[in-house]
Amino acid sequence: MRDKLTHDYFGVDIGEVWLTAQNDIPVLKAEVAKILKKGEIMTDQPSHADTGFTIIARVIRQEGHCTAGHQVGDQVVFDGQTVQGKICLHALYSFLPKVFAMRYGAEFPWLKDKDVATHACPDAGNPVVFEIRRVR
Repeated sequence: MRDKLTHDYFGVDIGEVWLTAQNDIPVLKAEVAKILKKGEIMTDQPSHADTGFTIIARVIRQEGHCTAGHQVGDQVVFDGQTVQGKICLHALYSFLPKVFAMRYGAEFPWLKDKDVATHACPDAGNPVVFEIRRVR
């Protein structure tokens, strides 16, 4: 249903949404309450040691006018627990798979340096190019 609500704006059957809200949400709420009562919830502490690499995404080129205000030198740090720095949601969404892959050791055979990749934001009219760097 999430996909339908998100992408098929005019094809949403509001009656179906209402039935889901009335019938399915209370059942889901009861199941979540059972889990919470048992104490089977995620804590702030990871259940495993995170052995991923820190990744730094840094703006290396910006053309035109970036509506998010990115400028050469801006950077975002992904350390596995936090995301530090300002990042446009569109750019983040487009390069996050590469960040995750590099964070957990993926190597791309076309890269000259296996720890450094580049990624352009999806705004072709005002491109911002990021260097995605794995810190070993």
